[in-house]
Formats: sequence, structure tokens, C-alpha cells
Amino acid sequence: MKKIKVHGTIVTNDNKWIYDLFDMDSTSPKDISDTLADMTDDVVIEINSYGGYVDAGNQIYSDLKNYPGNVTVEVLMAGSAASVIAMAGDKVKMSPVGRIMIHNASVGAQGDYHAMDAASEALQMANSAIANAYVGKSGIAKEEALALMNKETWMDADKALEYGFVDEVIEYTESTPVFELVANGLTNGIIPQNVIDKVRNDKQLPMASVQVNTDEIVDKIYEKLKADFDVEIENNKKEEPKAKSFERFLF
Repeated sequence: MKKIKVHGTIVTNDNKWIYDLFDMDSTSPKDISDTLADMTDDVVIEINSYGGYVDAGNQIYSDLKNYPGNVTVEVLMAGSAASVIAMAGDKVKMSPVGRIMIHNASVGAQGDYHAMDAASEALQMANSAIANAYVGKSGIAKEEALALMNKETWMDADKALEYGFVDEVIEYTESTPVFELVANGLTNGIIPQNVIDKVRNDKQLPMASVQVNTDEIVDKIYEKLKADFDVEIENNKKEEPKAKSFERFLF
């Protein structure tokens, strides 16, 4: 049975490149859809993510729900947008040291009070849509799901099983691989292990063999980010803020 990893930040397809550039764990909808393409066999989705963009998470959830084969989800950490993805499993299993976190969507907005009203309305609509995934899996009332989101709810394996967010808690044996946890509620500040290993390996190479122009890389990144920022500034000058400005919610 094929195992697909949903690790790191849940990102949009067009932002995936910068996470790859810095060897940071991330998952985009295209990562999942490309892997599932032309497949019909049963799959296991391994989730270890604190969340990311709402629409990206919703797209992955929908792709998994539409997948013709059986989908088993194994949860270590499923926070925010990643918790929505977890709800797509026909069977959801959770590590005994795992956690699920659900809360309201958020967004950065600017403009007059009309823009703020539009942002508020869009956020409430996003919360309602997200709650549908929790209701569909757990069977709890939508009002209860929204209340849990409103107060930001963290669940260990026992609590997630009680609410119906998971179907069973994994019982590990000596041959069962165990995830490596860190005692940190956020991914910020923790360097991924593969980056550490890469730096360690590079340090062991003769200096003359390392031919990486870091200044050129930084300049190219700066030029791309500045160009994107300049375009956004020009667009803001040309038109008033609209509801579509809030389409990328953080979750």
C-alpha cells in the first residue's frame, strides 16, 4: 500500500518553489494530485503538519475524498488546514503521541470599513465551510464544531477519539516506525533535519569543491520578491480593495 506524506506547511502551488529552495518541508495540492494521478489502489496519507493556506488544504481534502481507492489517514500532527485534510480519510488513525488542532481561519486585510466587513464575512464563510469537514467525519453538530474552532481546540489521541475525529489510536509494535517529535507548538525556529544533514555533509567537503554563489542566489530571490511586491503595489494603486483580496486565508 502506497504511503503519501503530508508534511510541513500546507502551501499553494505557486509558493511551493521557495520552500523547496530552502529544503523546508511543505505540501501543495499539486504534490498530492500528481502522486494520485492514474492510481486506484488503496493509499495511506501520513500527516505531520501544523497547517497553512485554507484553499490549499481544502483542495487536498477534496482530491482525497474523490479518490476511487480506500484512503487511510495516519496522524501525528494535524493542525489547522492539515486537520481538514485528515478528515478526508475513510479510516483515520492517530499516533498515541499525536495531536489535532482546530481553530478559526485568519487573514490580513487593509482598506476602509467596507473592506473590513467583507473580510469578516469571508472569514465566517470560510469557518462554516471548514466545519463541514469536521461534521462529516465526526458526526457532531455543526454548532459544536464551530464552537470548538472558536476557542481553538487541541486534542490528544483520546480526546480526538472521543469527539469522533479519529477512528482508532495506533498501537505500535517493535517493528512499527515511530515519529520523532519536538516540544514546540510552532514550526518556526526549528531547522528541518534534512537541512541539518545537508549542511553537515557540505561542511565535510573540501572548500574548493563547494561552488555555490550564495550572493547570486540571494539577489535572485530578492529580485523576484521585489518584483512581486511592486506589482502588488501598482495593483493596489489602480483599484479599491475587493473581497477577492482575502481569498488566501491562513489557517
